[in-house]
Amino acid sequence: MIRRPAARLRSAICRLLSTDAQPAVSVSPERVGPEPAAPQPGAVAPLMDGHGRLHDYLRISLTERCNLRCQYCMPAEGVPLCPAAALLAGPELARLARVFAALGVRKVRLTGGEPTLRRDLPEIIQSLKSIPGIETVGVTTNALVLTRALPALRRAGLDALNVSLDTLRPDRYLHMARRNSVMLVPM
Repeated sequence: MIRRPAARLRSAICRLLSTDAQPAVSVSPERVGPEPAAPQPGAVAPLMDGHGRLHDYLRISLTERCNLRCQYCMPAEGVPLCPAAALLAGPELARLARVFAALGVRKVRLTGGEPTLRRDLPEIIQSLKSIPGIETVGVTTNALVLTRALPALRRAGLDALNVSLDTLRPDRYLHMARRNSVMLVPM
């Protein structure tokens, strides 16, 4: 019986979440031969798509909140947001990341909304960095509070930072983000 990748992933996640055991999975980025090697008994097959490509990258959206109102993303008046209690807590995020690490994920990127609005972001980063197999933790941010947040994020072990900036022209930025909060140096 041929199982579709989504069904295999769903089955592996359910199996891993139903136990506290942390399966050991050895994943090599190189494949030998046309098919991936069969997993060891008790191990979980790595994430592969229908074309045999290994997926070792996971994006986790931490919040839907944002401190901008970009025209392409959110109406000026905002949108109803889910309560903070409905978001995954730090330990839940770590548990999810452990499951994906067991499936071969090595890189995690934290996104949002705006991830720096999570007060527990340094703790989340530190927790993710402590997971065996997770080699890189990065954040995508609009950088509005980065000056204040960066020292704690670096201490927590942040490896990569992606600053999302749509334009360097202040007039365009104001029009797009509906906020005049970034100091742009004239060129």
